[in-house]
Order: sequence, then structure tokens, then C-alpha cells
Amino acid sequence: MRTSVVPVACVVAAVIALSGCSSDDKKSDNANKDGGSGTSAPPAGASPSASPPAAASTAPGATAPVSSAPAPAGKRDRAAVVHQGIDAVRKAESFRLVMDMQSEGTGMKNDIRVVAGKGNTMEITVGGAVTQALYSGGDVYRRIGSTGPWEKTDVAQDPKLKSGEWFKLTSMLADDVYTETAGSAALTDVEPITIDGVVCEGVRKEDNTYYFTPGESGYFRRMVTGGDDGVTMVWDITELNKPVDLTPPTDLAS
Repeated sequence: MRTSVVPVACVVAAVIALSGCSSDDKKSDNANKDGGSGTSAPPAGASPSASPPAAASTAPGATAPVSSAPAPAGKRDRAAVVHQGIDAVRKAESFRLVMDMQSEGTGMKNDIRVVAGKGNTMEITVGGAVTQALYSGGDVYRRIGSTGPWEKTDVAQDPKLKSGEWFKLTSMLADDVYTETAGSAALTDVEPITIDGVVCEGVRKEDNTYYFTPGESGYFRRMVTGGDDGVTMVWDITELNKPVDLTPPTDLAS
């Protein structure tokens, strides 16, 4: 039995529910695409600058082979790497979470920026159809597409958009691996991969591979999950403690 299936399935379901993107929304967007590519969130921040020398970046979704070589002298215990990396995300004041799911040629991408206790921005893309949402100051704003007026609702009508929910969902991604202890046979080292110029350490548990940025300030950077059902999901976490623009939009629908 795969211990990771339930948490990941719950997160995917929550992503869809929190986005407010219904099938009618997607049909409407496909029929009235504005062609814009802007988002309500600020441009992506720079990738972590401190990194060991690295080869070309590994594409999202790729996983490294399992390493059969003995751990080099001085290498940190895998459980310590996992605990530190996940704790860094859980303690962050803000972060960016990008989920990319591919299933039988159909893709869904959700790009979320979260500020603890204040709000979040979100852009979900399904088959070219875009929906944006912003939670700020107790209000929820949504629009179909990436341009045009926003619709405003009170957060009481949509409480799950509160930023705290996203912090909970992010920790759920790694709950099953976090509980493993030093020397656990459930965790297997994988070869490091390069993500945005940074060489990241990796461990695998069943169908999931987890990557962490290096050093004493390392954090949980990527999770790749894929099983026999043909569904592949990549979760990228970046921009820890970076500013997020939660300014309410002024171009509201009348």
C-alpha cells in the first residue's frame, strides 16, 4: 500500500477546489480567451544563489537514478536533510508553490504565492484556460483569464482560500517522508540533480522522490510523484520569505 497516495490525492483535490475553476469556467475561458499572459503576482524571484558547481539543469518531472554507491564521508544523514528541509518551508513567512500535473497528454498547472496569515495569489491553467484568484484583507477576488475585471466575494463565503490552508497542504506533501528516522530502510538515496543551477540532494520513498537544496540552510525544493496510472506530478517550492504583492485589484466587475 502506498502511504503517499492519500496525501497527494487530497492536495490535488484541494488545489482544484480552492482555485474555484469549474468546468463551466474552463469552457467560458476557451471560448473567450484574451491571449494575455500576465498574472496578479509579481515576477518570480531569483533562484537561490549559493550552489555547488553543476551540470545542466534537470527538467521538471525528471528523477535521478537510485545511487548504489556508499555515502561520501561527511555527508549528512538523509533523515536530517529531510527534516531540516521540510521544517524550513513550514517556518517560512512566505513561499511560492507551483504544481504541474500531466495525465494522458492533459496538463494542469497551479502557481500559488502565499504569505502566512495574510493571503495568497493563485493562477491555475488547464488546457490553456486560465483562472486567477487573490485572497487579501478578508476578501476574495477571482477572474477568468489573465486580463479583465475581477469579481469580489467575502472570504466568509470562501474560507479555504485563507493562506493557512496552503501551508497545511504543503506540509501534507511530505508528511509520509518526514516521519522517517535516521537509517530508515524506507528512504533510498538518489543521485543529485541540478534545479535552476543548484545541485539538490534527493531521497525516494515508494513512488515519490524528494529533493532538497544543500547546506545547513537547505529547504524542501521539489517533489516528483508518478505511478503506474500514468499521472505525473511535480511540486516546486521556491521564493521562501520573498515579498508577495497582495494589493487588492481596483478593476472590479460592475
